[in-house]
Amino acid sequence: MKLFYNDINTLVPTHNKLRNPHKREMFKNLILTGTQFKSKIVIYTCIDTNFVHDGHHRLCAWMEILAPYPDISIPENQISHQIVDLDWFTIPNKQSGWLTPFNPFVEVRLPDFFKQKEQLLKEYDNISNLGHLYKEPRRTQSIKELMESS
Repeated sequence: MKLFYNDINTLVPTHNKLRNPHKREMFKNLILTGTQFKSKIVIYTCIDTNFVHDGHHRLCAWMEILAPYPDISIPENQISHQIVDLDWFTIPNKQSGWLTPFNPFVEVRLPDFFKQKEQLLKEYDNISNLGHLYKEPRRTQSIKELMESS
């Protein structure tokens, strides 16, 4: 998957705000010095919509870097892309570590939900009643909106 400047803002974030907005500048500096990150930006395509699963800070940094260079893309080796169905998001899977089901079209995960992960594991059989610990209604539709809300 190639991502150019104009493509980045078509991606739909799975958070309403960045967990740590200051990391964006840190990632921007690392990218400009040629750092290759161990973890990739993870994009899941579901029903013709590209959702950002991981890498929100890096995408915000790339968006700033690529603004004057619309013909340059993020290196493909820094991106992981999979096509999934809606069940992938909405059905918990303890074996794969997916404990936080949500509908990405109308909800997002809280950026710091991992603080509640231990409680979610303890109450896994009751996960449908614990949404308030890890999700909220969607308020952002783009990376630009994510940057502005953080």
